[in-house]
Amino acid sequence: CVVTSYGQTAISNEIYTDQLTPLAKAGTFGDGLTWSIDTAFGGLYIGGSGAMPDFSGPEDCPWAMFRSYVVSITFSRGITHIGRNAFTGCSRLTRINLPQALESIGAEAFSYCGSLKSLTFPTGLSAIGRGAFAYCGSLQSISLPFSLRSIGAGAFEGSALETVALSDSASVGERAFADTRLTQLAIPAAGSF
Repeated sequence: CVVTSYGQTAISNEIYTDQLTPLAKAGTFGDGLTWSIDTAFGGLYIGGSGAMPDFSGPEDCPWAMFRSYVVSITFSRGITHIGRNAFTGCSRLTRINLPQALESIGAEAFSYCGSLKSLTFPTGLSAIGRGAFAYCGSLQSISLPFSLRSIGAGAFEGSALETVALSDSASVGERAFADTRLTQLAIPAAGSF
């Protein structure tokens, strides 16, 4: 269930926002961004365009009280940055639909999301922040784009990753893949650690 704006706007499968359960919550944040969650289905939607703000801690994002309901997150196409600590500790999160315009993911943005198993990053992504997916203990499969230039320290630490292939210009921070199940790491000659 993806809400494009709050009101009488059509969403997936010809459902309208006025038909959402009474558990649906929504609001605004950052510079003209919106969020909405339907706690009955666990769908969190981030709308608008541009960069999400960084949050000083997971409790500072406007959907913090609904974190335990989140099963999926969908971003509108225009989101360019996912803020620091934005979705930390969404323990039931299993699906993330990242926007095609995404350029960077902030520090610890999805850390401790223990139910997340796989993730495909968009082709324009250039930076993954420190600890962005740290301790996502079920995360076994990722598809990194060739556009990726920087992977922060501890970015995937404590995940269940088994194989990773990097682009020839990727800079990888300390412990980025520490305490994983890696059996194969394709490191290009031009990459740096």
